[in-house]
Amino acid sequence: MKSNPSSNITRFKWWQELKKSVKLRDGFCCRICGLKKNLVVSHIKSREFYPGLQKDINNCLTLCSFCDCRHGNDLERIKTLWMR
Repeated sequence: MKSNPSSNITRFKWWQELKKSVKLRDGFCCRICGLKKNLVVSHIKSREFYPGLQKDINNCLTLCSFCDCRHGNDLERIKTLWMR
């Protein structure tokens, strides 16, 4: 059976370490609105379509849960905007 790249990764130690590194890099605040509560780390390019980038810190952003839900699939476009 082929593994599903969208399966739950939260149990992996590398994911826990990557999340800490991303939040530290982003100053423990949402990269969109600046909120410092209810933070999550999201992949810019989908793990489903870009499994090789799932461990790449440059493919992750710290977001508050509201911005994560609100912008979901637009993260690639958003990254382009805040990198200018």
